[in-house]
Amino acid sequence: MQPIMKKKCIFALVMLKKDRYIAERACEFMGDFVDLLTPEQKESLLANVSVRTLKPGEELYHEGNIPQFMCCVVSGHIKISRLGVGGRNIILRLIHDGGIFGYRSYFSKSQHITTATAVTRAVVYLVPLNVIDDWMCDNTILTRFFVNELAEDLGHSDQRLLNLTQKHLRGRLAEAILLLADNFGFCADGQTIASEPSREELADMANMTRSNAIRTLSDFAKEKIVSVDHRRIAILDMQKLEMNSNFG
Repeated sequence: MQPIMKKKCIFALVMLKKDRYIAERACEFMGDFVDLLTPEQKESLLANVSVRTLKPGEELYHEGNIPQFMCCVVSGHIKISRLGVGGRNIILRLIHDGGIFGYRSYFSKSQHITTATAVTRAVVYLVPLNVIDDWMCDNTILTRFFVNELAEDLGHSDQRLLNLTQKHLRGRLAEAILLLADNFGFCADGQTIASEPSREELADMANMTRSNAIRTLSDFAKEKIVSVDHRRIAILDMQKLEMNSNFG
């Protein structure tokens, strides 16, 4: 292949990757939600959707903001957190590819009570909530979808709240590690979690102080339940980790 032609091919591949999540292709990446829309509503989606690319640590919205968009993660991970007593953040949920969020406060006519922050580089589609509200008036299937989503989220929130307040330190940290594994998956070795959370983030997920998170993680490592290499965590004994989560 001639050098000039080769450069053109490389440039074309770079541009294709860059344009992968453009608004005009939203229907390809928004999963089940799009399948519930009528043909007219899909056209409206493409006319109203926007794309936001977030760097790690960048906020999508903050507690107290007025909800304007339903958000759909198409690449990367987003953490949903809330400011707790003493100014400490509590990570309530991790959202990955295909997950939708950011709409509850709109339907309750209130401000956001959580903050959405990118854990990794993330691409998010944003759909105006007033547009979705109009669609729901003519689409009962879409309305039922949001009722089911809200009901499921409420159940998860109730269980998460119970776990964060009733479990001991070991149980809470074990649950946090399992949550990371479930959301990020594993590296090629099948044991190392494909994420490198800081000790502060682990503590925020487990609703404990940083020092307690470090001490409990060290105990897990001594018991050969996990291994720790700086920020990398590998699960060595899944059964014992799950046992600690269930009965901790």
